[in-house]
Amino acid sequence: MKFLVLSTSLSPSSRSRILARSAFDRLPDGHESTWIDLQTEGLPLCDGGPAADERVDRLRRTVAGSDGVLISFGIYNYLAPAATKNVVEWAGRAAFEGKVVAFAAVGGGPGSLPCVASLTTPMLLDFGAVVCPNFVYTTGGSFVDDALVDSDVQGRLDDFISAWTTLTQRVRAGDHHA
Repeated sequence: MKFLVLSTSLSPSSRSRILARSAFDRLPDGHESTWIDLQTEGLPLCDGGPAADERVDRLRRTVAGSDGVLISFGIYNYLAPAATKNVVEWAGRAAFEGKVVAFAAVGGGPGSLPCVASLTTPMLLDFGAVVCPNFVYTTGGSFVDDALVDSDVQGRLDDFISAWTTLTQRVRAGDHHA
């Protein structure tokens, strides 16, 4: 299995990046795991035109070559930020189709939780992805400095990674009841 974790925050002090790194560190051994961080990788803005950029080509190849993709993002004003949508637009339907896609998000409060649906719906309906029904959502209170310290969130993250990787394995094995 090949797993990809995409940290889509552009902020140098991103809590969603800490959450993504914590998820990446929990991926099971014996699989190929790839980390892409937009803060260091960067992408041009998608304008609907053709991409003549090695970073976009690398993103598309990496998503297309993965079995499972985890997209991590911060929530601002009750929405996923433009950088997150930019990743989805550049990678495109062909790269995400049939992949098991999961989400992890950090918001300002409990009211931001429904924002995750703004990404799950197009993944299901437009991109043909299998969306993991589990996701992790937390707030800034779960972090101290550069560490995820909330034991409840750590436990939920463990369960989430287990559910996502198991679903990915079942889908790839052709289990139509996954």
